[in-house]
Amino acid sequence: NSSNVQALVPRPKVSNSTGTKSFSKDKILLGELGKKELSKNSTNTVYNIINLLGFTYDELQKSKSLEGLPFTVVKETIINKPVISIKNKKDNSIINVHPEEALALILIDLFSQAKIQGDNANVVASISAYFNQTQKNAVRNAIFSN
Repeated sequence: NSSNVQALVPRPKVSNSTGTKSFSKDKILLGELGKKELSKNSTNTVYNIINLLGFTYDELQKSKSLEGLPFTVVKETIINKPVISIKNKKDNSIINVHPEEALALILIDLFSQAKIQGDNANVVASISAYFNQTQKNAVRNAIFSN
C-alpha cells in the first residue's frame, strides 16, 4: 500500500508551520513543535527561510527583508551570504546556519516522516514558479543534499 506525501515549500508570509524550526536547549524542533516554541524561544525560532534563499546579505539588507525578524541574521563576509545565528542554550555558544542548511533540515524531517508512513511512500517537493533562478537552485540543492 503506497502513500503519497506532498511537501510544499511555503510562500512567503503564508502561515505554515512546516517551515518553522526552533533550536531549544537539547534539540531542534520542527513544524508544529517548533511553532509552539515561538513565544518562549523567539530568538532561536526560525521561519520564512525561503525569503533568505538566493539573495546576498546586502540585497536582503537593502530590501529591508531582515527587519522584524526575531532571530539574528548576520553577514558571512567572504561570500556576502546571509547566515542565521542561533545561540546554543547549553553552553551559550553561537551556531551559524545557512538558510539552505535550515531548509535541508526541514526536508530531511519531511522525508523521514514519509518513510515512517511506509516503505513505498513518495515525496514530492514543489518549487514556486515566482522564485528567481538562484532561489530555485537553493531549494534543489537542499532537496538533493538528503
